[in-house]
Amino acid sequence: MANVQHEALTGADVHEAKGVDSATADQVHVADGAGSGTHKKLEAVSLDGTEGTNGQTVRTNGTTVSWVDQETAWETDLDSTYTSLSKLSISSGVRTKVTIDGLAFSASDGVSAGTMWDTGTNKVVAEGENYAYNIRFDFKCSTTGTNVLIDTEWDVGGAAQVILTRTASVAKGASITNSIVSGTNFFVGADMAANGMEIYLTPSANIDVWDMGIFITRIHKAYT
Repeated sequence: MANVQHEALTGADVHEAKGVDSATADQVHVADGAGSGTHKKLEAVSLDGTEGTNGQTVRTNGTTVSWVDQETAWETDLDSTYTSLSKLSISSGVRTKVTIDGLAFSASDGVSAGTMWDTGTNKVVAEGENYAYNIRFDFKCSTTGTNVLIDTEWDVGGAAQVILTRTASVAKGASITNSIVSGTNFFVGADMAANGMEIYLTPSANIDVWDMGIFITRIHKAYT
């Protein structure tokens, strides 16, 4: 029988890769860099040679692969300073910055507490330019004024200043509790990346405010 080089074999004479008889479904051969290898399911670690940390995902830009933090994350904080027993009084026409200390309640997932809301500066913190977020800000209030309106402003400073204003009407009555919810979606521009975002309340008559809270969701992580 003539000797035939292995590379010249074709058709039925070509055998399966070594070790395939013990491999399970969906496994592939992964070289060990030392002239051999094993069959196993392809892991993300095989794509770039390094392991990511808990919660990270693999991202490719078409030419390279890298590990990145998960796209979505959230943080929520509730204020303990202004409560039903200790309300914040805001005079008519006075633009007042919202403060939320996070001491009544604070929780997050995908980020560390304080990543999205800074309880020291009372700002929404931008993780980076071109990120995108959804924010829900809520509070309770009462007023003895008539036909009272409350403006909620989202202020990023710089040239952009107030990027959104939402106006809510409230019912009259010192014993009437109005629950106000204001929210917005936005992407981070240069001003917010540099300054963060402050929230302001401006009422058309005297009001009392309490139980302020904020819930922030990161809906897009910028591609860099």
